[in-house]
Amino acid sequence: FPVLHALGRWGPGAAVAANPNLRPPGPEGCGAASSATSWSQRGAYWGSVNVGILFSEETELSSVDLAFLRRFDVVVAGSSWNANILRRLGLASDKVAVFRQGVDPHLFKPHPSSHPSSHHGSHDGARKGLPQGLAPADGLPGGFPPGRHGGLGGEGLAANATGWRYRRALDPQRRDDGLFVVFSGGKLEFRKAQDVVAAAFKDLASRDLPSSHRGGGGGGGRAALELRVAWANPWRETVETMKESRLLVGLPADRHGSPNPEGLLDLEPWLAANEVGGANSGGANSGGGRVVDLGRLRGAAGMAGALRAADVAVFPNRCEGGSNLVAMEAAALGVPTVLAHNTGQADLARILGAAPVVLRSEKRQGAEGGDAGGAPSGATSERRVPGLPPGFTGCLALCSQGGFVADQAGARRGWGEADPSKVADALEAVYRAGDRGDLAAKAARDHAARVMRREFGWDKAVASLVRLVEIRARS
Repeated sequence: FPVLHALGRWGPGAAVAANPNLRPPGPEGCGAASSATSWSQRGAYWGSVNVGILFSEETELSSVDLAFLRRFDVVVAGSSWNANILRRLGLASDKVAVFRQGVDPHLFKPHPSSHPSSHHGSHDGARKGLPQGLAPADGLPGGFPPGRHGGLGGEGLAANATGWRYRRALDPQRRDDGLFVVFSGGKLEFRKAQDVVAAAFKDLASRDLPSSHRGGGGGGGRAALELRVAWANPWRETVETMKESRLLVGLPADRHGSPNPEGLLDLEPWLAANEVGGANSGGANSGGGRVVDLGRLRGAAGMAGALRAADVAVFPNRCEGGSNLVAMEAAALGVPTVLAHNTGQADLARILGAAPVVLRSEKRQGAEGGDAGGAPSGATSERRVPGLPPGFTGCLALCSQGGFVADQAGARRGWGEADPSKVADALEAVYRAGDRGDLAAKAARDHAARVMRREFGWDKAVASLVRLVEIRARS
């Protein structure tokens, strides 16, 4: 019978072999490669057709690893970028295929009535403003573990779980509280570029943004901004890779010490030390640029709820072996998505028709006594501001990836780093579209959801893998 071999994201042996804590035993001492080779020698886990599934961020593999990969009938890579790496390293083209992950189209789909502001709350266990699908557990909303800041899962989250005018354009019945919510997810590590997100949010909070009318949490005419992060990471060795960042200093401590199976991190003190969030986030107009740590989200329902409560999701990841599952889920929900155009996630950007931000002219009337932008009283000024591109499809591409990424071993070919100011431009473009009540939002949402259902449903993903196995079995 056919056997699918999950080779993971580390490659068959290269990165695992370098870490004794991750290396499984094997007679040849080559990590997963030696272990798998010994399985094949014993005949265990080796079938009539053998398909290896690889989502690797490594662009150099050892000769032993490559020899092992050649034993498979086909190696299925998580993206076009991943597949091209394997071909460049010498695997035959007919031995390499691409397998893209999928999303659950029943859970990750636009659903205006499930937006948090359409739930005015009650005392039946669910908190006011929680996205539909987050069931309460132990007195806390499902999907959100207890936290220490403003009562995550308590009134702090309840009061701030709604979005603002961008989502109001999708659902005119929404209550408009003026809060603009930015979501960032993924295990905290250098590869996922949460340092770029933090620097971009700090930049955004310092900008002269139009305030969002009544109910805005910033007060005094300020924009009300909130960065919600789901950066839990139980693997400390990958948290340590953030030492490579040139944008942030230091590292967050494990919240409850070691071991840390939940992966909860002391993010707030670390970000505050880098002047991100709170009173030190910069800009008289920032209103604090509050940061909320969502901790570890529970399952797909927890992720869906967190994404539905956001106005924009941002992924400037330096590398993804696959097409970036959380970004796929955000796009499927119709949440405007900002995505780095590099490595595996370039597949998603291409299929969604992602385009970069454009600069638009904005005219401003100077206020009595002059305004913060420098225009004298009563005068009209003009400036260039970020805007959504014509034909916006729900996804903004971060095409410039020229930031420095150290690569002494040649194992990071194709990795990229977005300029935080360009990421902030993308966030501002979405903000300004919402401030205008831009009804193009609905068309963009519907387009992204249709594309995700057509190209990235799990049913299609699994069916393509089954067809591949059947073809190899007949050959």
